[in-house]
Formats: sequence, structure tokens, C-alpha cells
Amino acid sequence: MAEDETVLFGSLEECIKSLRDHEIQTNTRYTVGYSSKGFGKRSTGSNIVNNKRVQWLNGKPFISLGLKVYFCHHGKNYRPNNNARTPKEHGYSKGGRVRAQQTKKLGCPAKVLIKEGVMLPASHPIQDNTKAELAASLIDLAATGEYTCCYYMCLPDLEKHKFHETGISSGLSQNIDRGLVHKINELVDEGVSDTDEMERRLRSHVLETENVTPAPTSKRFFPNRNTIRNHMRNAEKTKQTSIDDETNLEGFLNRWKQDNTRDIVFLRKKGETEKFLFVYQSFGMKTLLERYGNTMTLLDATYRTTKYHLPLFFLVVKTNVDYQVVACFIPEEENSVSEQEALQIIKDHNPNWSPKHFMTDMDEREMHAMRSLFPGGLLVLLVM
Repeated sequence: MAEDETVLFGSLEECIKSLRDHEIQTNTRYTVGYSSKGFGKRSTGSNIVNNKRVQWLNGKPFISLGLKVYFCHHGKNYRPNNNARTPKEHGYSKGGRVRAQQTKKLGCPAKVLIKEGVMLPASHPIQDNTKAELAASLIDLAATGEYTCCYYMCLPDLEKHKFHETGISSGLSQNIDRGLVHKINELVDEGVSDTDEMERRLRSHVLETENVTPAPTSKRFFPNRNTIRNHMRNAEKTKQTSIDDETNLEGFLNRWKQDNTRDIVFLRKKGETEKFLFVYQSFGMKTLLERYGNTMTLLDATYRTTKYHLPLFFLVVKTNVDYQVVACFIPEEENSVSEQEALQIIKDHNPNWSPKHFMTDMDEREMHAMRSLFPGGLLVLLVM
């Protein structure tokens, strides 16, 4: 069996960067399993090595100040209750991700050790000195506080990985890299909303920034479209000012009114005695309604198009080209009172709107709302 590789670094940043390159080269991934208190944050110039035992690494004295251990992400499951996937309440429940196994922890023994400590400078003579003399010299140097921390990293051989795939296929089980998640957030802030464009930019970013080219099967650096889309959605959610969608909608509509002063935007939030109601008509919609809405107007409702059980109504007219939406509204309840109120708001902002015919489906509530609003109009029923 091949021996583990031990490397010395002058800073923690160099050490972590080397570990990342090792992960890309071997198509492996490690997670932090243990870190001693204050690791990587030791201040130089102070005596912090009192009562520390001198160790020997590669024939040189070394005083250890801290330890950090990285386990293979397929290692032992130290938190079985947190990592286990809870089954659904009903076997016939739909939705959610299908998981072939409860956890990806398989008990792999491979781990990376990083030791933080103090060593003699390279200029100090090593030969012709006994171990006791070298240890005494290191203790004297540490007592002065004039030292710099160094880091020893022990990388496991690939043969140490057990119970899971290694090589080019092992990247299929890796989660997306945190750096890519931050890059997705930046690109979403810049206005990138297309998944194909996001995937192209992420690929270019990986090839430009990584010292080692990752394997094409690595989901850590080349995630699939579903993963990219989910993180884009999460990035959009972080820009919201509240977890309450109604509050976010109110803030969005206030900005919308400032940017589009000629649009009709009406929002009434749900209260103790008031019902929720949202009405919208852009200036372009208003122009089409005035031009084509006096002959025939169509009213249609859609269902199950949003995550809320709220009906979405569209006012539609036939133009010289096709059918166009000229207004929309969302009431809290689907009844004639709510529909009539929404149509009245649209009519108040369109005083010249007086259709000769109205088309709707076989719904008594919609028929009653339009008869009350346009008593002289001819109602045409569309049987669905």
C-alpha cells in the first residue's frame, strides 16, 4: 500500500488551496470533521507555546498548536439522526426528490490531517545537532514570540478510500461547490435568469479560475440544470425583504408604480374585515382595451397556476392579429361580489370601455358580475 503524502506550507491559505487541487485531481471530496479551538487564528509575537511538547516531523522539531481533520464525504455517519432521510407520511405522496439511499455516508476511513505549529526557520542549522539541542533551540525561539506558524498536511493515498467508487465516476455523488453557489448569486444579481446562459457562464468560470481542470463528470463543478435552477431560485428568494409573500408583493408593486406611472396597480391586503384583491393593467393593455374592447371582451379564469389556491382572471380581446390580455385580477374568493369589484376598478380607469358582447364560460358568478356591471350588454355563453 502506498504511503500518505506529507506537505509543509507557510500559510493556511496555501494549505487549503493545495487540498482543493488534490480533491480535483483525485475526484474526491472532504468535509471538516474536527477542528481544535482557535485553529488558523494564532497570533504571532506572543508566547503561546508554553507547556507544549516537542514533536518530530521529517527529522525536524515541531511544536503542535492545533489540529484540523477532514473526513471523506463518504465517511462514517457521526450524526445518523440528522443525516437520515425521513420517509413521507403516505406512500402515495407525490413531489420531492427520489432518493435511492438514506444517506451517502458509507464508512470510508480516508481522512486529511492538517497540523498547525511552530518550526525552526530554514536558516537554522540542523546537522551536527542532537535532538535535545534542536528541541531546546525551538523552545527558546518560541519563548521569544518571534516565530511564524506553519502547517503540515497529510494527504491520504487513493487506496485508503473504501466502500465507494473512486476515479472519474466518483464525482457523480458530489454536491455543488460553494464557490459556484456564490457565483450563481452574483450572476442572478446581474440579471442572468436563463438556465442555459447560467450553465455556460459557470463552466467558463470553472475553467478560468481552477488550477486543475475538473473531470467532466464532477457534479461539484459541472452541476446539472436542475441543481442550477434550484440555486437560482434560492438566490431570488434571498433578495426578498420578508418571508411573507404579501409583504414582498407590496414592496415590489410600490417600486413598479414608481417606474411605470401610467400602469394601473391596485392591491388590497387581507385584513380582519377586508378581502385580498389585486388588479393590474399596463398602459399597453389599456390601449388595446380602448381600441378592441368595445366589440367583444372575454373573461376567463385559470386555476392551479400558482402555489396559492387563488383564482387568476384574465380579460382578453381579439385584436387584428390575435387574442391579447388587456387586464388581470386575483380575488381572494371566487364569487360575484369580488369579481364585480375587480371589474369595476378596471372600468373606472377605462371610462370609454362599453362592450357590446361578453364571452365567458358557464359560470353563474361571472355572468351575474358582468350583468350588474354592463346591464345593456349581450352575454354570450361559452360551454366548456
